[in-house]
Amino acid sequence: MIDLDISTLDNGVRLVKLSGKMDIQGVNQIGEEFALKISSTGIPTIVDLREVSFIASLGMRILLSAARGVANHDAKMVLLKPQPLVKEALTVAGLNSLIPSYDDLYLAMAALDPINA
Repeated sequence: MIDLDISTLDNGVRLVKLSGKMDIQGVNQIGEEFALKISSTGIPTIVDLREVSFIASLGMRILLSAARGVANHDAKMVLLKPQPLVKEALTVAGLNSLIPSYDDLYLAMAALDPINA
């Protein structure tokens, strides 16, 4: 099971907090909502993975799909502070080179700012 919470920061950046396991059940639970609310917009997005304890290939797939969808609208998506095992899985899969990851919220926000990019 995974929980999904979407909010907007003061600077207009969308913050998506995920908590739980991004396994087949978790992805099936949030996949459609995640795709509709993230991929289909041009809003710069931070996906907070601090409380995600596991990520399967399906979880990586929805992250990559969302990042591509956001990029198709001339915006960026970054990840915030994945746990060590999740970060390792993303690195082994090569997603770290496609979706940047930051350990600090302010660094993540700065990466989404077109002036700093």
